[in-house]
Amino acid sequence: MNAAAFSWRSAVPELGNGVREKALDQTQNVAGGRVHAVTDALGSRSSGMAVHSFLHCYQPAVSIAAACTALAAGAAYAGYRRRPER
Repeated sequence: MNAAAFSWRSAVPELGNGVREKALDQTQNVAGGRVHAVTDALGSRSSGMAVHSFLHCYQPAVSIAAACTALAAGAAYAGYRRRPER
C-alpha cells in the first residue's frame, strides 16, 4: 500500500494545482484499487494515473505471493515424499 500511495503522490503534480488537495485526499482509494471513486472525484484524466499507481504496488505483491505459494508447494511435496519413521 505504501508503494501505491508514494506513486500516487508523485503523480499528483501532473494533475495541476487546482486539483492537488483533492487528489491527495484520494490516496486511500488509489491504494485500495478503487479507481472508479478516484475518477468520480477527479475526472477521467486521473483514471490512468490511479491505475498505474495501484499496479505499481499490486504487481510485486502478486509476484511475491506466487513465489511463496511455489515455495510452500515445494516444501509440502518434499515433506510428503518422506516415509514416516516408525
